Amino acid sequence: MTMADRFVLWRLMMKELARQFGWEATFMAKPYADRTGNGAHFNMSMRDLQSGKNLFGMRATSAAAASQKRRISSRGVLRHAAAIVATTCPTSIPTSGSSRPAR
Repeated sequence: MTMADRFVLWRLMMKELARQFGWEATFMAKPYADRTGNGAHFNMSMRDLQSGKNLFGMRATSAAAASQKRRISSRGVLRHAAAIVATTCPTSIPTSGSSRPAR
């Protein structure tokens, strides 16, 4: 939860800072057809609390066990996808969605 809180706070801070300079901060992959874009994304890892080992890493465990842990983790992300999207992408503007850049 700490990382989720930090992510939301970072987005809010970037948007406010951009507004103060007269800019617009957007986290869509490509909000404008004639400009470059950089969508917000996150990387995931999982560490053992006692040993600190990366549980997704191939060196941390066998390839089969690492693969199983990744599948289980992916299922959890997919199961909670609606809540993740509600937190990380709270609004959408139909005319400037990332699948249809504004002109």
